[in-house]
Amino acid sequence: MPSVGEALATRSSVMGASDASVETIARRQSPPTSLGQVRPYDLAMRILDTSELDPSLYRALSSVTLYLTPDEASHLAASLEALVDDPVESHHLHLTESDDIGVNADGVTIGRVVREVTVAVYVDENLNQFDVRSRRLIETGE
Repeated sequence: MPSVGEALATRSSVMGASDASVETIARRQSPPTSLGQVRPYDLAMRILDTSELDPSLYRALSSVTLYLTPDEASHLAASLEALVDDPVESHHLHLTESDDIGVNADGVTIGRVVREVTVAVYVDENLNQFDVRSRRLIETGE
């Protein structure tokens, strides 16, 4: 299996200065269901634009670009390693950028998410953990 760095170098998932929230589905190689059979979702990475409030308006994308600082890239790489180690228990992560609005009465910083990238690793054993729209994207590419 390729390292996370090799996998990321193979296909870049990216989100620029857009307000769109893009869910990038990366897949850990799992064996075909039976000898010689290849499932449609074994063939490609999946990217889903989830920026609309209505899930019926989510759409599959073919390409996005991420611009990350070294700290963000390091955080992403470490988080991906954890996902690859156990994709069934912890199948996704969120990288978010938020505006700090203030501090609440408990001293907790309050903010709103400005940009978010969700990365998920899917294998046969965790497909049931995804919502219907995500499963359709994983299984059909649409």
